[in-house]
Amino acid sequence: MLTKEMLQKIRLEVAQALKPIAEKYDGIFTVGSIKYDDTKADINLTLLLNGENGESAEQVEFNKYARAYGFNPIDYGKTLFIDGVPYQFVGFLPKARKYPCLLRNVGTDKEIKATLETVKSKLLLGEYN
Repeated sequence: MLTKEMLQKIRLEVAQALKPIAEKYDGIFTVGSIKYDDTKADINLTLLLNGENGESAEQVEFNKYARAYGFNPIDYGKTLFIDGVPYQFVGFLPKARKYPCLLRNVGTDKEIKATLETVKSKLLLGEYN
């Protein structure tokens, strides 16, 4: 029987197993949403290729959505502080209306979602590196 905990482990293992393949094709795989029942899991898998100008696949994807959300491509990778914890601004979740900004914890690489207002206010207040 599939459980949420089991699928979290599978997600990590799939991501690790796909790293050599992604590197071979100069990109990254992202493991997205997982729909499951007791015996079956459907996993959304995306391959992002690196840009022609040496940009990472993640940065290419960031640049694709930055202006639509009121940001600039130069905002990619900026470190914002939320409750004293440093997070890098690394992407967008276009289907997430309330929390469309993706931030990565600098120390743990754990990703969190944030509102546009939170990220914009940190950038405007200069609460970033």
